[in-house]
Amino acid sequence: MYDDIAKNDLNPRPGVIINHPKGEDVYAGVPKDYTGKQVTAKNFFAVLLGNKTAVTGGSGKVINSKPKDHIFIYYADHGGPGVLGMPNRPYIYAGDFIKVLREKHASKSYSKMIIYVEACESGSIFEGLLPEDLNIYVTTASNAVENSWGAYCPGMKSSPPAEYDTCLGDIYSVSWMEDRYAPTVIYYAWHLICFLTSHKPASFLEFVKKVCLHGFIYLFLISCMTYISNTWYGYVWIIAQCSC
Repeated sequence: MYDDIAKNDLNPRPGVIINHPKGEDVYAGVPKDYTGKQVTAKNFFAVLLGNKTAVTGGSGKVINSKPKDHIFIYYADHGGPGVLGMPNRPYIYAGDFIKVLREKHASKSYSKMIIYVEACESGSIFEGLLPEDLNIYVTTASNAVENSWGAYCPGMKSSPPAEYDTCLGDIYSVSWMEDRYAPTVIYYAWHLICFLTSHKPASFLEFVKKVCLHGFIYLFLISCMTYISNTWYGYVWIIAQCSC
């Protein structure tokens, strides 16, 4: 991380970083191996490749991964067609990034890799360029020709505290960070619905009455429909209609 937020003169809460209007400090205790002028494309690639001799400054820590390891990369900055921003130039260009990923794969030093990228036009880094045989899954905040957008910005329904005049996050990043437990919630809610509608145990007699059950299913749908397919949506309502 470049580390220019917490102690910035424009930060209304010196030494503190929040990423939600009602959020707590997410800065305290964060490990920082490379900051400031050490945040470069050269160091990023060296760290990814596990090349200790190629890094400059910082802790010297690299990803010393083994063949069975899983690697997760989250990258957030500005972006443009075929390029990702860096606080220190040169930027990261699509061709260079793909070359490094090929090299990492050739070294047989990982089993699976997942890359999340928060940047405008970030899809252009990978679309039509990333080989399918590298066992790398990529998700980006935008496709090759669109912008990504901020979240918790002044004037929005969920605005930052009054003393802030900037956005606290980005829609893509906020979505996956805040909803990372949603699949687990959906899984248990789904099985609870199936159990209640098929077994109808005496202890849940009141719950499975039509009004109460449909209220539960309604809450399930409005809370989780962002994450479930139309097929699941239909199944839930079929169960509801057949249960009472």
